[in-house]
Amino acid sequence: MTFEEAIKLINTKYPTSQRTTDLVEIKVNKLLDVNHYYYIALHNMNNTLILTDIAESSDILYDISEDRWKELCVKHNIEFNDWHLECEFKSLKDLDNFIALLDEVANVE
Repeated sequence: MTFEEAIKLINTKYPTSQRTTDLVEIKVNKLLDVNHYYYIALHNMNNTLILTDIAESSDILYDISEDRWKELCVKHNIEFNDWHLECEFKSLKDLDNFIALLDEVANVE
């Protein structure tokens, strides 16, 4: 799947905002509230599509221990690399897993 095809697929469920030619912010309203600002991005990294957190949310990651993050990431099939969340995007299921992880952390209904 190309970067453009992935954006079209994501846009069927969530609005996106182009930040750079290779980075698109995915807006998941339930993860953006007064107490939590979890931003998700689709990054085109040498034609590999990666879902990741954006810098604005990285400070929030420190509210939970590293061991707890690793445990949650394993549960949701997400990688935890140097305080960043990442997974390869191949389908909307990957995005759903990423959102489920952040949803669980934020206790958002």
